[in-house]
Amino acid sequence: MAALKNKLLFISLTSAVIVLSGYVMAKMVLFDSMIDSSDIGKSKTENLIIENFTINDQKQFEISDNVVPNICHYIWIHRTVFHLYNYLSLISTYRNLKVDKIYFHTDMGLNFTGSDGNSLPWFSKAREEIPNLIVKEIVAPDSIFNITLGEWLHEPESLRQHHKAGHQTDLLRLQVLLDYGGIYLDCDVIGLQPLDKFRLREFTVNTESEIAISNAVIVSSKNSEFLRLFYNSYHSYNPDDWGFSVKTMRKLANLFPHLIDIVNDAFINPSIFDAQVQYLLNYDWRDERYYTTHLWIRQWTLSGFEPITPHNLHCVDSSLGEIMQAVYYNGSTRICATGDRKKYLPSFDEERIKHGRLIASTTGENSVNNTGRHACL
Repeated sequence: MAALKNKLLFISLTSAVIVLSGYVMAKMVLFDSMIDSSDIGKSKTENLIIENFTINDQKQFEISDNVVPNICHYIWIHRTVFHLYNYLSLISTYRNLKVDKIYFHTDMGLNFTGSDGNSLPWFSKAREEIPNLIVKEIVAPDSIFNITLGEWLHEPESLRQHHKAGHQTDLLRLQVLLDYGGIYLDCDVIGLQPLDKFRLREFTVNTESEIAISNAVIVSSKNSEFLRLFYNSYHSYNPDDWGFSVKTMRKLANLFPHLIDIVNDAFINPSIFDAQVQYLLNYDWRDERYYTTHLWIRQWTLSGFEPITPHNLHCVDSSLGEIMQAVYYNGSTRICATGDRKKYLPSFDEERIKHGRLIASTTGENSVNNTGRHACL
């Protein structure tokens, strides 16, 4: 009788495992065939191996200490010019996010010099001022799971290289987080205050739209199940889809919401759709619900704005100018009363901006239970 009971128990447990596995696999199949089930558990690349990859569909987040290490990562590939705003990103991370280490992953060598072999002044200044800045050599991948990264062969060479570099950094940030864990930041993100409250969760990002989640700021444990799932989704990578990474993250979040935390504006404020708010108007970027802000410098450049330098920084009388000045002058802002605003700010749809989401918003979901102001103020 005992032997029969044990046999029945074994059959019952086996059936439960099969049912659970089937449920998880069913969710994977629903994901537009983005993940090949034959590859789950044995995904490999030259630099990374993910073994025994499974989804714990019943997992719930638990609050604990040091889930995410207090370290920050930047990715810098195929770029030979280091701008003022890149320096401000690094220095704001050091001063305001108060991380233990800042890893600068680059394919430009440990000395990180320009194309002419000379040191880059703004990066040299950052190295002098940031004692915990560590340069790490990295190799930009050309493919993932035997799929060539974004070539865009129908576009001019310059656009093909830009597109490919974007997809390479999308992938590299996942690989770096899988290796180390920590906080990933784009090189034009400004740190406003420490991200400690978000380091208590396994994977936290900021929403971007109904179909995308921003990957400009990622706070993740190296053991995050969502992070491993995200990486494995590259089995269905589409090199022609510029937004593959951010749209894939949204699809995965819809399927596995228990594996991810999504904030509304704590990291990315304003959104890319409201970037002109930051460029042209003044909003309360000092609000305590904002922990980082994205400068969207690429959009600034594409909009025809003049490059911002120390010579004209004080004349950019908008939130963008205030934020950059607060970091550059280490706490103060110096708006030029006689500055020619129109010289730096071309025409824009003022009514659309005034009625935009960010200006109209008076509440947020990321309020903090403290009365302290941002470290850069």
